[in-house]
Order: sequence, then C-alpha cells, then structure tokens
Amino acid sequence: MQAMVRNFGRALELLHKVRDPAHEDADILFNIGMCERELNNFHGAQHYFKIYTDTFPEGPDGWASRAECAFQLQAFEEGIQLADQAIQRDARSLAAWTVRGHCLKSMGRFDEALDSYEKARQIQPAGETFFNAGLVLVQTGRPAQALESFDQAVQLAPQLAALRIARGDLLHSLAVRLAGSAFNRSRHSAMASSPSPASSITMVAFFSVS
Repeated sequence: MQAMVRNFGRALELLHKVRDPAHEDADILFNIGMCERELNNFHGAQHYFKIYTDTFPEGPDGWASRAECAFQLQAFEEGIQLADQAIQRDARSLAAWTVRGHCLKSMGRFDEALDSYEKARQIQPAGETFFNAGLVLVQTGRPAQALESFDQAVQLAPQLAALRIARGDLLHSLAVRLAGSAFNRSRHSAMASSPSPASSITMVAFFSVS
C-alpha cells in the first residue's frame, strides 16, 4: 500500500511539473485528478476535475469523476446532479449510473438507487453493481432477490471477499429467521397435540438449551 501511495505521489509530482495552466492538456489535468483521488484527497481531486469540466465540458468522464468525489465527501445531492450532467452527455456512462446509485442509496432513496444500478447493469454487468443492488434489496426487505443479486456478484467478482461476507450474512439471517419460524410452528403443534404441562416444559427447556 505504501508503495502504491509513493507511486501516485511521484506521478502527481511529475504531472504538476509538466502542467501548464495557461494551456491546459486534458490528459494531464484528468490524471492529476485521478492521482489525487487514489490518494484519497477527494477535495483536491474535486478541484482538478472541476477545472477539467470547466475547460473540457463535452465528455462525461470529468462529470462522473466529480460525482464520485462528491459521493466520497458525502455531498450526495451534488453527486446526483453531477452524475446527471455526465448522463446528459453520454447516457451509457457506466461510472455515472453507478455513482448515482451510490448517492441515492446513501440518501435512502432505494427504489431510485435500484433503477440506477439496473441502468448500469444493462450497460455492463459488474460485480460491484450487483453487490450494491443486493445491499439495497436487503435494506428493503427483499432477501430472495438480494441473494440472487449477491450470487451474480460472486460469479462476476469471486475474488472480492466483501461479496461472500454479505452473502453469508444474508444466508445466516435467513437461517435464523427460518429456524425461529420452525420453532414457533413446532411449539404450537406440540402444545395443541399434548396439552400436558410437563411436555411443554420439556420442549421449552430443550430449545432453550440448544
């Protein structure tokens, strides 16, 4: 990790040496923003991406990158507006639809977030998109759909441990819920068929111990 930070730091230093603010170069300016973002300096990245969109407003990439920085800075409404700017320029901007979904999810606007993730999936199926859609589906009480989304995410990105952890947590939650339902059904059934206080106490004691 330290080596990566040093590499981005050296790249940033070199880019600043060759940058001429009087004659901005799109690639240099954009990559300065990218390096700042990789160093988690989202305010700095936002600054350079804004210069980029002010100078080169036509394409979607600068707007989508600004939206991502806004999301990281928890400026979610601004992130949505910037993502919309990117989408106006290219309706197939995967980055814009994805970060738009992130912002909406963070604001609790779950159905809108799912719509944005669906747009992203139509452009290019990606593990991250299915994973985040799965999280929204969990939060909105749709475990079966969430599990399906997590399964798709694992297939697309099996190396990401977070996907398997989220899927495992959901399966555990479902198992606990099913076990509780089964316990309640068996308890009610036993009480109906054997009204003896002794049998009821034995059953309750057994499940309490287990």
